[in-house]
Amino acid sequence: MGRESQAKKQHTLIDYVHMSIDQLHRLLLAAPWWMVCFGATLATIGMGALLLWFLVYSGMTEPVQFIYEGF
Repeated sequence: MGRESQAKKQHTLIDYVHMSIDQLHRLLLAAPWWMVCFGATLATIGMGALLLWFLVYSGMTEPVQFIYEGF
């Protein structure tokens, strides 16, 4: 057996897009715990920033107007 057969395959972004859920689950289980925690933290911060951006620029924080006032 040569070194080529023992070497791990390097994945590209396209490979990750086309992976099945089972393959992604196995990849996540093989990741170090700190990498999973770091990814979860980044996702939480990103979703919080997106929610804050939506609330600031959408006008949803203003008082609710009665919907039938114009009728």
